[in-house]
Amino acid sequence: MTATLVTKRLGNSIRRRRISLGMTQEELSEQLGISRPKISAMENGRFGSTKLLLEVAEAIGLDVFMLPRENRIAREIRLEQENLQAATKGIRVRRSADG
Repeated sequence: MTATLVTKRLGNSIRRRRISLGMTQEELSEQLGISRPKISAMENGRFGSTKLLLEVAEAIGLDVFMLPRENRIAREIRLEQENLQAATKGIRVRRSADG
């Protein structure tokens, strides 16, 4: 499967979560009984199956259905921080959180 922007973002979320748990790809692969290269491929946005994706996400406690909401919230926080920084410099930022 070819990686797309969405699958790359999802893979990056899996990588960040695994690292935040202090796990190596090897440890995660052993826990799930799959190869380390398969974990690497997933973290790079190439998923073999939805079933495997959901198994990996469950193993690391990642709710893949909440990711779009989390990304939107992160954009809103970044925008608010940029606006605060700009306000202290007397500049107005005119972007939406969706952009």
